[in-house]
Amino acid sequence: KSRQHKNTELVDFNLLLRRELDFMEVDSTFKHKVEKTVALAEDLPLFECVYTDFSQTLGNLLRNAFDAMYDRAEKKLTVRSSRSQDHIILEIGDNGCGIPAENLSSLFDPFFTTKATEATGDEPVGTGLGLYMIVRLMEPYEVEIKVDSKVDVGTTFRLHIPLTRSPETPAP
Repeated sequence: KSRQHKNTELVDFNLLLRRELDFMEVDSTFKHKVEKTVALAEDLPLFECVYTDFSQTLGNLLRNAFDAMYDRAEKKLTVRSSRSQDHIILEIGDNGCGIPAENLSSLFDPFFTTKATEATGDEPVGTGLGLYMIVRLMEPYEVEIKVDSKVDVGTTFRLHIPLTRSPETPAP
């Protein structure tokens, strides 16, 4: 997932989501103990972008969702794609710990994390850079990132990707 390849290409987001899910399957807990609901729209257009920008973004969101379910007996992941008239919408949801309302405004700040920063067991650890990097990666595409979360219920991240960018916004 190197950032060296910066050429744009036409990307099938459904295929990218499937690849990222397959990549997560190397973790046996993810593979065998997470109930996955995957609903991908058949009418998604290809999108011109740098593949690794979206691969890294979706991979980070999937890992965060998985980490949020660490203490859950039942782990449920939802992955959806859909299309509105002028947007592609990619959604990743979990039934994990949720995000307290007071933390929502800091979510995308560099080094903000609610995860442990050093491992003391097998619990998830973080640096607080994953969501910050997502914002940086998605900025050139004018992607709106929406978060719905409720403590002890779960969290859903939605990427609203405009099919057309403003004329003054250069392609990545």
